[in-house]
Amino acid sequence: SDGMTEELINALANVEGLRVVSRTAVFALKGQNLEVQQIGDKLNVNTLLEGSVRREGNALRVTAQLINVSDGYHLWSKSYDRELKSVFALEDEIARSIAQALRHKLLRGGVKPSTTSQEAHDLYLKGRYFWEKRNSEALHQAVSYYQQAIDKDPAYALAYVGLADVTVARVDYEGASPAEVLPVAKRAALRALEIDPGLAEAHASLGLISLYDFDWQTALNEFRAAIELKPDYAAAHKFYGQALTGFGQLEEGLAELERARQEDPTSLIINNNIAYSHLVARDYGGAASRLKKNLEMDSSFWLSHLDLAGAYMLQGKYDDALAELDKIRQAPSGLAEALRARIHARAGRRPEALQLLHDMEERSGRGYVRASQLGIVWVALGDKDRAFALFEKGCSERDSLLHYVKSDPSFDPVRSDPRFKQLLKCLHLE
Repeated sequence: SDGMTEELINALANVEGLRVVSRTAVFALKGQNLEVQQIGDKLNVNTLLEGSVRREGNALRVTAQLINVSDGYHLWSKSYDRELKSVFALEDEIARSIAQALRHKLLRGGVKPSTTSQEAHDLYLKGRYFWEKRNSEALHQAVSYYQQAIDKDPAYALAYVGLADVTVARVDYEGASPAEVLPVAKRAALRALEIDPGLAEAHASLGLISLYDFDWQTALNEFRAAIELKPDYAAAHKFYGQALTGFGQLEEGLAELERARQEDPTSLIINNNIAYSHLVARDYGGAASRLKKNLEMDSSFWLSHLDLAGAYMLQGKYDDALAELDKIRQAPSGLAEALRARIHARAGRRPEALQLLHDMEERSGRGYVRASQLGIVWVALGDKDRAFALFEKGCSERDSLLHYVKSDPSFDPVRSDPRFKQLLKCLHLE
C-alpha cells in the first residue's frame, strides 16, 4: 500500500489544478490514530484520500475514498479489481476519477506512469526508503537499489533523479569528497533530463549539483525552471531558498523555505532549514525555539541537535551546547567534533579545543576531512592565517560548508579581513 500511496502522490502532483501534500508529510502521520479533521489541520488540506490495498496472488483490489475534511463526509468512493500487472494503469484511472470528483478542468490525456516495470518500481521505492535514513550505510544501499531500478528500466527518469540526489547527499551525510561524487550525480541528472526534459525533479537535482559546484547562476536557473514546471514541488523551493540564503538574500531565502514548508509541513529538513535561516539572521532564540519543535517531531534527528548546539553556543550557553551535542548518536565525520572544539574555544577552554583540532587534523592525513570545518575552529581560536589557508583549500575542494560564508555568524570575526573578499570571489559570490 505504501507503493500505491507514493505513486498516487506522484501522479496527482503532476495534475494541473491539484495541490498535493508531499509523501514526507503523509508518511509522518502513518500509524497515528487521528480524526479526519486533525489530519486535515496537520497537513493544511481540505480533502483527504484514504483507502486500502488487498492482494491475493496476482489479484489486486484497491478501495479509495475521497473525504471532505470540514464535515468528514465522503465526496467519492470506488473499488478497483485488477491484475497486479496493470497497477500503473490503475493508478492513472484512480487519478482520473479523483480529478473528476474534485470537479477540476484538468487531466487531458492522463498522467503518464513513471515506469511500466513493476520490478523497477519496487527497487525505486526501496531506494527511497534507504535514502530517508540519512546515514552512510543506508545511502550506499539506496544507490544500489536505484542502479538496479535503472537496470530494469533504462528509461526510468525518476530513478536517475533518485541516484543523483542520493549521490549528492553523500557529501553532507557521509563526508564524501565533492570531486568524487558530483560528476557521478551530474551524469545521472542529465540522463533524467534526456529522458524527460520537462521533469521538474530532474531540473531541481541539476540545480542542487550546480550549487555544490559553486555554479550559482546555473543553480538558480534550474531551481526556477523546476518551480515553473511544478510550483508545488517542495524540494525545489527548499533548494532555491538555500541558494538565496547563500547569496545573503535572507528574506527572499526564508520566503522560499516557508513556501517549501507550506507544501511539506512535517519535513524535518525543511523545518531545520527555516530554523537555520533565523540563526543566520542572528535570531538565535527564534532558531533554538524552532529546532526544539523539530526535535519534538523526531528526537533522533541529528542535524537539529547540531544546529541547536550551535544556537546555544552563539547565545553564550556553552554547557547547554555541549549537552546538546552529547545527544547526537550519529553524524557525518567531523561536524560534531568541530562544533565541540569551537564551543570550547569560545568558552576560553583553549587546550580542549586544540586537542580536538589536533585529532581532526590527524584524521585528515588518513582520509578526506573537510578543510572548512577545521578553518572555522581556527577562527574561534583567533588564528586567521591558518583559517584562511584552510578556507582557500575548502574552496578548491568545493566544500559545501562554505555555501553560507556570506551570512553565517561563524565567519563574523574575519569579515573585515581583506582575504575575506578574495574568498568570496573564489566561491563566485562576488
